[in-house]
Amino acid sequence: MAAASPPCSPLHFSNESDSVNVRYDKAFTLFSGEERPPTICLFSSNSEALRRIQDIFGQNLDIDSIRGKYYGRVSASESSLLLKSIEKLQVERPEIIIPVAVFQKTLSSLQENEHITSTEASQFQSSIHTGSTLESFENETRASKNVQNAISLVHHHLDQDSKNAAIYWLCQAKKYLGEEEDLRSMIDLDKFFATIGEELTSLSPFELQDAPEILQAIGTSVKKLEFDGFASYYPSTTVKIGECLQHATSIETVKLASIWSSRSDRINNYTLPPIAEALKTNTSIKVLDLADTRIGDEGVLQLIEAIQSNPHSKIEMLNLFCCGMTNPVAKKLLDFFKENEQIKFINLQMNRGVSESIIKDFKTLGSERMKK
Repeated sequence: MAAASPPCSPLHFSNESDSVNVRYDKAFTLFSGEERPPTICLFSSNSEALRRIQDIFGQNLDIDSIRGKYYGRVSASESSLLLKSIEKLQVERPEIIIPVAVFQKTLSSLQENEHITSTEASQFQSSIHTGSTLESFENETRASKNVQNAISLVHHHLDQDSKNAAIYWLCQAKKYLGEEEDLRSMIDLDKFFATIGEELTSLSPFELQDAPEILQAIGTSVKKLEFDGFASYYPSTTVKIGECLQHATSIETVKLASIWSSRSDRINNYTLPPIAEALKTNTSIKVLDLADTRIGDEGVLQLIEAIQSNPHSKIEMLNLFCCGMTNPVAKKLLDFFKENEQIKFINLQMNRGVSESIIKDFKTLGSERMKK
């Protein structure tokens, strides 16, 4: 296996408020039937910068706003004059930058459509100060699927203590790298998760399912693994989570609750088997949260069988809140609870098919064991 590459140079981004985006729009027909000629659009959260460009330009840019963003528009035939106005603005306000990727594309389009000459394009390329905001750099990275940029973003978000963003870009790096390449050749995953810490929350299982190296590292580094309450659990997703849990040595708490997911996307008795299979051999998990799932009676029986078959199981708490259980299986679960003294608490609340008397028996037994 190749050694992990050294950390990337730190990324430095301009403030979003100091950014003016310059975009070329082709001619098109409005719904009214009116023909709109090619235009240059300016976008910014900085209304003062746009108004100053308008003053220098000497023509109305029809500046308006939507959702906190200001925008203006001018005919592409005025490109040269508008770009010179931006040059003058940057002399006055050096902190104002033009996002580089879109600007380069804009210059190319203007030249191809003969709104500016190649000489002018070269001049503006060298004289207008370009840079990147975080948003523009991330958008550029998604568009280009640039692995090195994605790894740079991993380090950037890690430095900013944005754990979920760092993991998101780690997954994107793996996606751009492809199945044949090992992500560990690009980054030291053990060191990464040591920096992340022992708890991972609000993760997207969909992003992780195609990143086996990341899941493997999570299983040996993280104590608490909690997925997003909006998560969707497809069969392929739970297979990958199951593989992670089967080989996990550090994970003590697993939260697969689906509080906000649509009912069809929640874990059910058809997607649960890989999770249950992992419990047959796992020796680290102490807390399993399957609240608001659709595992039903069949899923609960799968859990009972899995835990019973594992003499080294460490399960202490099961959260089966609102999972579709009924009385007959709840009684079997209660017998299992009584026989397995290692389990301290099982939550059965909001299972409408379970009687209050059985729920009370679970609470009583749980309270007794929690006192020990």
